[in-house]
This record gives sequence, structure tokens and C-alpha cells, in this order.
Amino acid sequence: MAPRDVGGRAFLGNHDVYALLAFSGRVPRKGTDTLDALFGASDAPSLMQAMRRSPVLVNLPPTGDGVRDVWIVHGGLHPAWSDM
Repeated sequence: MAPRDVGGRAFLGNHDVYALLAFSGRVPRKGTDTLDALFGASDAPSLMQAMRRSPVLVNLPPTGDGVRDVWIVHGGLHPAWSDM
């Protein structure tokens, strides 16, 4: 069962960005990567499309019991990145 099957939310990290770039041919694959199973999957194009639609950050809204909203990001964002 995949996280998405139980309502999980994904967001991109550095390995995901590398996988997208390597799959598209925009960067050469590193000899040490572990993407053979992903790239060789019968549904690889749809998996990569789903990954391409993933955000770089996710907002979890307040729960109503005093917990403020939370923004989740993998590692950090470069200051020059923009959603505009």
C-alpha cells in the first residue's frame, strides 16, 4: 500500500528532483544511484508524473486545539526560488 492510498501527502526532496532530472535526460545518471527499479517499472512514466506534481513544501493547517499551522519542507529552500 502506498502512502497516497491512506491519505499521505508527499513533497519533493533533493533525491526526487535528481530522479526527475535524470529520468528526463536533463542530467546524466550517477553510477551510484539506485533508480533502476523506479525507471524500469512498468508504470514509471505515471510515477514520475505524480512526482512532478508534488509540491516543494506542504502546509498542515491548525488543528483547532491551539496548534498553529506547520509548513514542511525537505532540508530547505534556496532564497532565489519563487512560486511566481
